Amino acid sequence: MDLYTLPLKTLDSSEPTPLSAAQRQELLEASLLTAEQCASIGQVSVSWWSRESLAGRAPAPAVRKRKFARWRFVDVLEFWKNIHTYEIG
Repeated sequence: MDLYTLPLKTLDSSEPTPLSAAQRQELLEASLLTAEQCASIGQVSVSWWSRESLAGRAPAPAVRKRKFARWRFVDVLEFWKNIHTYEIG
């Protein structure tokens, strides 16, 4: 099941349908973050995040256009979880 075929609730339903574990994982894997969001997770500046990403120490953007970049949530989260093994430059 992909994100576009998730079952829709009927209008008379008062209780939301909970997502399965597989659906939650699929949403996490598809989530994209801005540079501002990536930086705020680690409480660093956007310029620091951008420099580290360009240097290859932080994850590369999954989507990069002329004035548009987005990072995968799971990649960013993994980076910040493992930051203690990283030498800050």
